[in-house]
Amino acid sequence: MFYWQFKPIRFGYFFFATTWMYTFLLELLFCQTIAKMLTKTKVISTNGKRPNIIQFFIRATLRTSLVTMFGMAWNEQPLHDTFSKTMLVTTRK
Repeated sequence: MFYWQFKPIRFGYFFFATTWMYTFLLELLFCQTIAKMLTKTKVISTNGKRPNIIQFFIRATLRTSLVTMFGMAWNEQPLHDTFSKTMLVTTRK
């Protein structure tokens, strides 16, 4: 690329915005993303009800960050579940 003096394309902003919108919209509408549909799990609030829009917003924002995995070191839950007060449950009967 540098030999022909092409300017590199920075697609990080597009990637994170698309990932955030995908996570937020699918979990808001269905409480599931496509992967959760395949694994038969869904997102619920810690009180057992459907999460509110603020919980989905916090969850999507933290899921697209790169530090969300570090919550499992001390909490046995990722940070996006801890701070949004949500959890995954199975939908299998």
